[in-house]
Amino acid sequence: MMSKFKQHFPAFFILVILMILGIFPLFHSGLYTAHDIWHQVARLYHYSTLVSLGEFPPRWVFDLAQGFGYPLFFFSYHFPWFFGSLLVLLGFSVETSLKMLFAGSYIAAGCSMYWLMYTLTKNRVASIVGAAAYLWAPYFFLSLYVAATIGTAFLFALLPILIISLHFLTQKNYVLGCVLLASLLAAALLTHVLTLTLLIPLLGSFWIFGFISTKERRKFFIWSVLAGILAVGLSAFYLLPLYSYLPLIAASTDSGGLTNNYTHYFASLKQLLYSPWGFGPIVSDAKQGEISLQVGIAQWLGGMFAIFLLLVTLFFRKNKLFQKYIVTKQQKYLAIFTGLFLLSIVLMLDVAKPFWLAWTKLFPLDFPFRLLLMSVFTGSLLIGLVLASIKKTWLQILLGGCFICIALYTNRNHVRVNLYTEVPLDLYVASETTTNTYHEYMPRSADSSVLNDDLQSFIPDSPEIVLSEQRSPIGVTAQINSPENQSVAIRQFAFPGVIVRVGGEIANKDIDGKGRIIIQVPAGNSEIKLSYEKPLLILLSEYISFASLVILTILFFRRKKLS
Repeated sequence: MMSKFKQHFPAFFILVILMILGIFPLFHSGLYTAHDIWHQVARLYHYSTLVSLGEFPPRWVFDLAQGFGYPLFFFSYHFPWFFGSLLVLLGFSVETSLKMLFAGSYIAAGCSMYWLMYTLTKNRVASIVGAAAYLWAPYFFLSLYVAATIGTAFLFALLPILIISLHFLTQKNYVLGCVLLASLLAAALLTHVLTLTLLIPLLGSFWIFGFISTKERRKFFIWSVLAGILAVGLSAFYLLPLYSYLPLIAASTDSGGLTNNYTHYFASLKQLLYSPWGFGPIVSDAKQGEISLQVGIAQWLGGMFAIFLLLVTLFFRKNKLFQKYIVTKQQKYLAIFTGLFLLSIVLMLDVAKPFWLAWTKLFPLDFPFRLLLMSVFTGSLLIGLVLASIKKTWLQILLGGCFICIALYTNRNHVRVNLYTEVPLDLYVASETTTNTYHEYMPRSADSSVLNDDLQSFIPDSPEIVLSEQRSPIGVTAQINSPENQSVAIRQFAFPGVIVRVGGEIANKDIDGKGRIIIQVPAGNSEIKLSYEKPLLILLSEYISFASLVILTILFFRRKKLS
């Protein structure tokens, strides 16, 4: 073990330096301005608060949407907040925890990419250069410092290990490959399911390659399918409610959803080659936005070198000079990832609109330019594969050094933030009505105009009958004195699992024109309690996830006997 560590120590020393340089802005005190930074602070705050109150996994947040409640964690991702809430519970501030999550994803991405490159090539020079290009890619810095998209940052770290787990299956390491693939696929589903959907061509192509290349196809198929089933099972607590309740929210409608959103977010080829670095958001069209959608000069060069190498191999394989300098054992990987690199580019352009029109009928995808993750990933892999195809070590080092210098130089101005701030946490939280820019998780029955009102009485239309009320993120309790038996609308949206008890008994509910819950209250004093109680669907989804976790744990600890 120690000898293996020493073997990779120089590579990790270089990686550590590159990582520190890449996350240096995160060491500054305070947070910074970014597109989603206010959303992320509020989400981590609400998630960690609910967890600290015993709600796990969190679902409905009672004190969002101006006190009307909001189904945030039915639809928003969970995996990054697992770690974030743990950091908060350990005593770190929400802001510090968020920066630690970004830094952790960056470090994990560098390590996982190095691991993948070395798994495929057994070449340390190729591995360190491929990992360096991956870390120093424009889209990674955009995700960290311009957009603050924690889901994308985590997927940067998860994607290389997903490919490694598939590679384990091709190497007949079935049980470990199954456990790793199931765990990582579940983590990716719980990180950003829409972006993972965009990566289907990448993961699917590598799965097909593994299936074709292995001699034990039946075992490969069985174990990979089992991994997929376990991954869906592990994430069932999120996926099952997500797709069951999606028709109940604004995002499922043409006016409030993602149906045609993708049409505004195609890039131009010029933007992908080079576009000026900016911090402004995309207002109406990606081609007119201020943010840079460039793939990266190093990645483009990696793609060009890969195409050149494939052509040279095709026409000059028997040439003595070729045989002196080039190794052909990486050609299959070169061909696969070159094709995927070019495919990702094409799918981000207007020419791919017919494909997106068909694809969005199955999945409500929103941003075609999120395929930059696939472009950066495959482009960085191609850099490493090109280097691993060169026989001469001195030439590998020379060319690898050039790639690293190009990546560092062309991205030197991207390792910065627009503005550091010292905003109090309570202002972050109070300013985020729903933590979504367009309130897309609002129940379809709800009238969004009520969000413009300041927090009012528990019974907005008859505040005089409310004697007292106590609010928390997990429920509301109010003491009322009604002059008569009457129907009242309470300050809470209707949604599956939101329960109202009047005098300890579950009340029959109705919904008014604003989406508020209507209940019948008796004359005189009574107590009204609002809480979230898991419906059968939610309980079933959590049982499935727990059972899948038990099966995965058994597989892991019995992997030697099952192999």
